[in-house]
Amino acid sequence: MKVYRVLAWLLWAAVPLTAVRYGEAWDSLPPTLIVRFDAGDLQRPVAYISRGRLLMMEIAAIVTVVSIASAISMFVPEDAPPDVVSWVGLGAFYGAVGLLLWCQDVLLQYELMGLPMRVRQSLSFVDPTVITVVVVVASCFIGWKLWTWMLSPNS
Repeated sequence: MKVYRVLAWLLWAAVPLTAVRYGEAWDSLPPTLIVRFDAGDLQRPVAYISRGRLLMMEIAAIVTVVSIASAISMFVPEDAPPDVVSWVGLGAFYGAVGLLLWCQDVLLQYELMGLPMRVRQSLSFVDPTVITVVVVVASCFIGWKLWTWMLSPNS
């Protein structure tokens, strides 16, 4: 049980990691950064954001995901070991935070070094991650009893 709680709270390390990554690159970043490209022409930017706003948006996104993960981990009873759904959910949240950090890395590499942005590659991970997080959150709120009732042969 303690391992599960420690791993759940370890997700909070992503918040200072984001701040440090942006802090190291802050002086090299332009005042406005590209955040969206034209769907038809992936080389033509259509939306810009200031670096301060981007940092706040990135931190807010990570804090939101990590807060939900921490809140859900508090629903796991302390007297019983976490079940499979709890571990899968924690893994899904680690995947979501990893995806956010990776997208930050792609954006910073594009802005700092001019490396090509792998838009299609980064979007290929979004759907499975979102679906997994939605299923896990729904499982936590619906409850394991309802799932077992639906799957039992007597229902």
